[in-house]
This record gives sequence, C-alpha cells and structure tokens, in this order.
Amino acid sequence: MCIHALNERVYPTLWETFGCYVAPNASAFPLQLRVYWPNHTELVMSPSSCFEECSFQLWEGRYFGLSVNGGCHCGTMLLISPSVDKSKCSTICLDSPLEFCGGVNAMLVFEIKTLPRLPARVIGCFMQTNNQRVFNFEEKLSCQFFMSHARCATYCLRVKRTQMFGLINRSYCYCGNSFVSTLARLPFSLCYHPCTNYDLDLCGGEHAMLVLELFQIRV
Repeated sequence: MCIHALNERVYPTLWETFGCYVAPNASAFPLQLRVYWPNHTELVMSPSSCFEECSFQLWEGRYFGLSVNGGCHCGTMLLISPSVDKSKCSTICLDSPLEFCGGVNAMLVFEIKTLPRLPARVIGCFMQTNNQRVFNFEEKLSCQFFMSHARCATYCLRVKRTQMFGLINRSYCYCGNSFVSTLARLPFSLCYHPCTNYDLDLCGGEHAMLVLELFQIRV
C-alpha cells in the first residue's frame, strides 16, 4: 500500500482522446483496473478526476477511460478493439459540461502523451530530517512494498507537475520545484541504498535524499 499526501489538486492536461469502445456490459470494458472513488463521487466524474484517481492508485500505464455505467478505469493496454464512432461516447460530464464522459456500455478512452524521461539526471544527495527539508514545497508518497525511479517520477509528473523528484530511506518519494536556502549536501555514498523490492534503482538513505531532475517527453 502507498500513502500520498496532497496539499492541493492540480489537473494536468497530459492526455489526448484515443477512441470510443463499446462492450456488452461494464465488466467487459477495454481497461483492466476499475477505480472506485475515494476522493470523488460518480456525480463529479470528469477526465481530470479519473486521471487523478488513477494516479492515486500509482498506475503507470498509458490509458484511462470513462463510461456512464462503469465509472473510471485505468490500464496499460486495451483489451478490445476496434473503436467505434465517438458519438456513442458523447454523454456530457456532470461536473465538466465542456467534456465527454463516455456512454452506456461505451468507454471513452484517453491516452497519456507525456511521460517522465528515464534514466533521470542525478542532482545530488541532500540531508532531510524533521527540521531540515530539501524542497521548499514537498509532495510526499510513501510506498512500503515497492519503490523505483519510474514510480516516483511518474507520480510527481502526473500529480504535481514538478521539476524534481527525490527518494529517501528506500521507500519514500518527494516532489518539488525548488530547494530550501539552507540545503545541506551530503556525500553520494549516503544515498547509495537500493529501492524497496527494486534493487536496480537507488532510493537514498536514512536522512539522505537522492534528488533527480524530472523532464517530460512526448510519446
């Protein structure tokens, strides 16, 4: 389980409409992961809120979709094809009247077009304690069972659109745009600890945050 701490909502426009897909029922929709709405209700469904909920689930896929009777789904691949005319996905979103939210047994699918560039350039290793922060503004994500550069960078890009991401104590991800004025640089060896359950990436150390640049690429 991963725990995120959001200070405000930001709805990034990182996607394009991919197509409309019809299924015999909601259980046969083309995306694997059905998202239930801990932060929204179906009445405030929109492409932005679906994207946000998928991001909260630490989904790293390329697609998300909406339907009137199936809600919000996320996925890494489409399970059915081909698409149908978009008129079947033309139900107006209740919370966003300028956008469409699919149709009955019809899912409007969106494709993510912006991804983090990996491997990312390392900026440095810095001290992070309860009294000493690295970033002026921080967006924290805690994952006790799995962490990687891709997971942290994707979260920071999709949820907050920050310019840097940092990893500390093997399991914690931070997002930020600027450093504090009292930044304390540490030897890189103190950040040389593998990520939790993913030893191909380094995830900082105890009170030592590995900070990397976050660049976007179009796909």
